[in-house]
Amino acid sequence: MPLATFYPNQKIELIGMSPEGYLIQAYYRNNTVSGWIHPADLPSDIDPALFTKAKENQVHHDTVAVAIANKSVIQGMTPDEVTQSVGSPEQVISRTDLNGSSLTWIYTTYKEVPQYTYAVDRFGRAVLQTISVKIPIGQLTVDFSNGVVTSVTESKTDLQNQDIQTN
Repeated sequence: MPLATFYPNQKIELIGMSPEGYLIQAYYRNNTVSGWIHPADLPSDIDPALFTKAKENQVHHDTVAVAIANKSVIQGMTPDEVTQSVGSPEQVISRTDLNGSSLTWIYTTYKEVPQYTYAVDRFGRAVLQTISVKIPIGQLTVDFSNGVVTSVTESKTDLQNQDIQTN
């Protein structure tokens, strides 16, 4: 069912894609209208590179979402995405030279080690408590150039243990 008819040269934003069609959004009579359009219903003068770029952006978005869920950093992430993934850096180094500006973010990586201790509860009974203690075991270095991650370096001092947390 048609939601609206857009006028020529109206700005329309592509906000989603599927094999069956495209999710678009535009402003119509002071309201935001969004809906799906079939590929056959698109105007013939639309640049096909637009959809190629949109597919690439979607693949990048999906890859970054997986990296954030796994609390890891990959090339191509923005500083905001890195912050969502591993938190704020402990140290920031910025450089400016003839090639432009670059940033380096440094994080300390930790291993959580359980510590056991006895405490007395409110009834005077001895209770075993487990406390996790963070022990620094290395560094994560993230280099940015032109607003995206260009390299990620992780150094470990405890090579025996793979249970690493950042911040």
